[in-house]
Amino acid sequence: MVFIYGLILESLRGQYKITWNVANYAFMFTVLFFGLVGSGEISTLTFLTIAIQHFFIIYLTFKTNNIFVKNMYIPAITIGSLFMLLIGVDVFDQTPSYQYTFYSIMAIVYSLLSYVKNKSHTELKNIFFVISMFYIFILLNDIVIDPSSKLILFTMQAVLVYYFAQIRKSILGTIASIILLLSVLVQLFDKPGYMLSLETVVVWMIIISFFFVLYIKETITKIIDRNIMKSTLPYIIEVLLIIFISKMAYYFTDDSSLMIKNIGLSLSWIIIVGVTYGLFSYFKEKVWKNIGLIFLFITLLKVTFYDLSGIDVVWKAILFIILGVIGLLISKVFYTKK
Repeated sequence: MVFIYGLILESLRGQYKITWNVANYAFMFTVLFFGLVGSGEISTLTFLTIAIQHFFIIYLTFKTNNIFVKNMYIPAITIGSLFMLLIGVDVFDQTPSYQYTFYSIMAIVYSLLSYVKNKSHTELKNIFFVISMFYIFILLNDIVIDPSSKLILFTMQAVLVYYFAQIRKSILGTIASIILLLSVLVQLFDKPGYMLSLETVVVWMIIISFFFVLYIKETITKIIDRNIMKSTLPYIIEVLLIIFISKMAYYFTDDSSLMIKNIGLSLSWIIIVGVTYGLFSYFKEKVWKNIGLIFLFITLLKVTFYDLSGIDVVWKAILFIILGVIGLLISKVFYTKK
């Protein structure tokens, strides 16, 4: 192992890519082979050996300040961090306190590495940032028991990761935040309306507000093109509003008849149409007008061909009055624009 350490050091200094790669991956294979075959198990010594090699390579990388060897050290350090995670989970999994300590220490270490004052290795520091956020994610997932509380924490983490990723101009961080946010949205979409709780409502509000802030404050986003953000965010916001308000409508009409549920859903959609045209009036962006017209047409089709066929005269009158008011407001908006 000392010999392989020497090969790594010399090959990195002399930029011998083939020798360096052979030495690096041969070292990890040797440690795992003797850990699994020699003793029959992975121990703390195995973890410490991999950790020493891992941070030794990181130290050499920062010391050389050589961008030429970037395609050598980024895969090696990334694979090394994965090895450390897998071995660490296996070694410290028996005792929860040890496992939480391991996650916390690794999150702190990688977070500190991501802020090393070195302009030559921006990509590597961004990788360290994403790895530290991943350890925090695992730690929160293990510590927090309540699923709704997990959703709140993961949503806040996704928002913070996105914000810091834009400051660092990190593509990896941006992708990681979007993936984390999508995992939260999948769970929210999967929850029926009658299972809404205060925590899930808070999560919905945070996510919708997050996209609104991105739409209003264009300067926050540094990675994605602003024109793309400006043209796609209104559709994302509208879809989220539709799903959220529809779930709220089902929650409040859960114990009611099917007719009341359908009417409640239609009324919630009419409210969304009104909100959309309010956004069009405020932002002066035609995309909001187009979205409002499309969804108004969908709502009218639902009311006309589905709701009105099976409801009482009183409810028909109420729906027509509400639709008339919405139509007057929309026509007033158009008249003002002209």
